[in-house]
Amino acid sequence: MRKFIIHIASASVYLALFMVIWHLFFMNYWSILESIEERTWIWGDSQMVQGLDPNQLEQEKPTFSFARHGNGYFDLVSFSHRIPKKSDVIVGFGPLFYRYRNDRSRAGFQLDAIKALFEVTESKAFEVKTTSILRNNVYHEFSVSNLDSDVHRRYSNKADSLKRLDYIDKILKVISKNEFSRLFEFKDRWFKHSISEIQGKSNRLTIISWPVCDQLLITDFNMIQNHYDSVLMDISNEFELPIDTVIVNVETDPFHDATHFSHHAVSLVTNRIQKELIEKSNSRIIVIRFNQTKD
Repeated sequence: MRKFIIHIASASVYLALFMVIWHLFFMNYWSILESIEERTWIWGDSQMVQGLDPNQLEQEKPTFSFARHGNGYFDLVSFSHRIPKKSDVIVGFGPLFYRYRNDRSRAGFQLDAIKALFEVTESKAFEVKTTSILRNNVYHEFSVSNLDSDVHRRYSNKADSLKRLDYIDKILKVISKNEFSRLFEFKDRWFKHSISEIQGKSNRLTIISWPVCDQLLITDFNMIQNHYDSVLMDISNEFELPIDTVIVNVETDPFHDATHFSHHAVSLVTNRIQKELIEKSNSRIIVIRFNQTKD
């Protein structure tokens, strides 16, 4: 019995040691990659995944994308602390950053991100499932598949009107049943915290601001859009990031649904962003807007 207990204790110590070593490797893995070959680091949620094609960006530095559907404050905070020093960074934001629920919150156990998680749990600013999030982060951090850059997908060129209307309806139901002031205060603070971290570590920071379809803007969602626009202006002033509005001309509806671009629109937007990155090397905010020339 005594030997059994000793074996169990030894196994527990070795397991704990392995987890600590792996965590240190996981948190510093991007810096290791950067030391081997400099990269352009990308973060965003589904709008970035469906709005920018890294394979189409012909940059001197290859891209590494941590853009994933549902990325929110937790993933952003973790990203801001993990990016290598003196690196080039592209982050994408839109009003969906203020989603009331369904933030992905799966980026590993970075200290400030965990702090933010427990802070929102205590404040009850919006809905979180702490136990599920912690379990998902164990899986994320210890899965080798999450060491690779993510692939950006594209939707078809055909606008899905039913999907769009259903999505808008779901958003409006959430807005009608919830109060957003505490959510705004919480996410604004960690938004600015993350931008401060990224700006302090990066060589060049490019923020891409994504639009949503006009049908969504004429609803109560405009309350969220207006708040997002105000915060973006605050970030521009506070961090001395000039705002450049880029008009992308399209002949047909550029949105597949309410917030994600069509296949063709992705190509147009990516080409414009690439041109902007080549022509100007300073850190700044690029606001994407569409101009539909004909129906």
